[in-house]
Amino acid sequence: MPELLYKAYIDYEISWGEYERTRQLYERLLDRTKYLKVWISYAKFETSTDMEDEEITSLFCGDPLKPPLLLLGICGTTAFVSMWMNNTAAAVMMMPVATGVLQRLPQGDSVHPDIRRFCKAVILGVIYSAAIGGMSTLTGTGVNLILVGMWQSYYPQEKPISFSTWFFFGFPLALLLFFALWGILCLLYCSKNSEKALSAYLDRTHLKRELELLGPMAFAEKMVLTVFGLLVVLWMTRSLTNDVPGWGALFQDRVGDGSVSVMMATLLFIIPNKKMRERS
Repeated sequence: MPELLYKAYIDYEISWGEYERTRQLYERLLDRTKYLKVWISYAKFETSTDMEDEEITSLFCGDPLKPPLLLLGICGTTAFVSMWMNNTAAAVMMMPVATGVLQRLPQGDSVHPDIRRFCKAVILGVIYSAAIGGMSTLTGTGVNLILVGMWQSYYPQEKPISFSTWFFFGFPLALLLFFALWGILCLLYCSKNSEKALSAYLDRTHLKRELELLGPMAFAEKMVLTVFGLLVVLWMTRSLTNDVPGWGALFQDRVGDGSVSVMMATLLFIIPNKKMRERS
């Protein structure tokens, strides 16, 4: 029972970065008990606070993650997904992924301020990245399609806005806004001590273990990825420039982006979800 009380007090002191007081608690606990788990826990604490011996720290506590890079990965994934689907749906889909990462961090009022700020950065990053990614393509936001319809209605004599035309206009702007967002979030919410505060709960070993648990890609996942890649290529190459008209000219521009989407969706219903040998 004393070990449990000491452990709770020790975790509280570690969350606030009071390493000297934590060391004193460990020494008092070791005078009372000789359990091997206590010695192992104390050894991990000492190696995690020993900044002069990084190899031993990596051996016991794993390779620590850099919070700005982790934030960049989460926001970049959200922005990429939002490019090809509605930004609201992308935010709803990516929010459980972000909160799944944050669930590894401690909760409550006694959480270290750097951890609390990093959690805010992740949530805000997912929300704003979905909006920024939706600017890149026509399918990213429904408002983009409304603009295309208004363009065709008010300026029928002008060349219609194609998927590639919008992409070459919106993607550089979205990329600039994305890195501006990432820089602002890192400046406001990722301090120099955030890596040290997160190292006890998140490291690259945890993420690699979670990735290995997913296993290899299934046949159905590969087919969906292939069809999706083909869809993007057809969208981008339907109408290019005046000198290079694109494959849409073969059908006298009677085929639109919606026709390509319906064709790819129909293809997904035709392709089986397993190989023939797996089915047998």
